[in-house]
Amino acid sequence: MVTGVVLAVLLAIGLPSFNQFIVKNQIKASAEAVQNGVQLARGEAVRLNAKVRFTLGAGTSSSWSVNVDSGGALIQQSRASGEGGSASVTTTRTPANATQITFNGLGRVVTNTDTSATLTAVDVAVSGGPPNSTLRIQISSPGGQVRICDPSVTSTTDTRRCL
Repeated sequence: MVTGVVLAVLLAIGLPSFNQFIVKNQIKASAEAVQNGVQLARGEAVRLNAKVRFTLGAGTSSSWSVNVDSGGALIQQSRASGEGGSASVTTTRTPANATQITFNGLGRVVTNTDTSATLTAVDVAVSGGPPNSTLRIQISSPGGQVRICDPSVTSTTDTRRCL
């Protein structure tokens, strides 16, 4: 009986930390999926020497697709929104109405063909998730480099810091 009580206490202490661990891993998986999609679009633009467009799903979705800009041939799309697992992963875009970014044959960011706003950052989080668990995918312009950073890091020497 004592063993059962000790086990129950240990579970009660450890379960919240384990849940936070799971949610943070789901956020990381979704952020990496979006980052990989953007990097795929840039790489395919260079490989094909053509404009290639990365489009993030509507609303707060983390689903995406990569298409050749002229003709719209599909190169690849994500499996589904919420690739990070069972948590409800949401995205916030910068600028707010942006859904796509286009790369030219040199891998540089160019104006979208439809002149819509160009995606420069995507924040990935879980509503009601642990504090400071948001990750940001930043896309530099005009170079097109893509990186994941942590917007909660304020130290100027920490490499996880968003610029």
